[in-house]
Amino acid sequence: MLSYVGSDRPSIPVPLMPVDTAFERSTTSGTFVDLFTASFRKANAFIEVACLARCSDGTTSGELQVVNHVGDPLPVFFASQTPVVIPVGTTANAAFLTQQLFSPGTEVHEAIIVTVQARRAAGAGSVIIRNPPLRGA
Repeated sequence: MLSYVGSDRPSIPVPLMPVDTAFERSTTSGTFVDLFTASFRKANAFIEVACLARCSDGTTSGELQVVNHVGDPLPVFFASQTPVVIPVGTTANAAFLTQQLFSPGTEVHEAIIVTVQARRAAGAGSVIIRNPPLRGA
């Protein structure tokens, strides 16, 4: 049964594809880099990205964010997007979820492109993101 409660319902899963060919991407960059991208037709006001993430060692931490086709972080209700923090010591895959982000575009069925970016925030290791699903699109 479909649930029609809330501004992101019905939730339509949109698979994100890696920027290259791997289903797990990593970065050692201190600035945000593109790791996954998705293109779809807008159906809902909000989207969320759920992913598995880890750091290569116990001294590294990272952040991830979702941006539109020109690289601007997607906003949340009455605020700017806060990057999702991947804490120091996250050396096993752990689940992370973005806030509900406003989907880009203004019209239903408008063509949308979003990109998941990550960066290393501290330490000398790498931040690894595993194939995140996009929900709500």
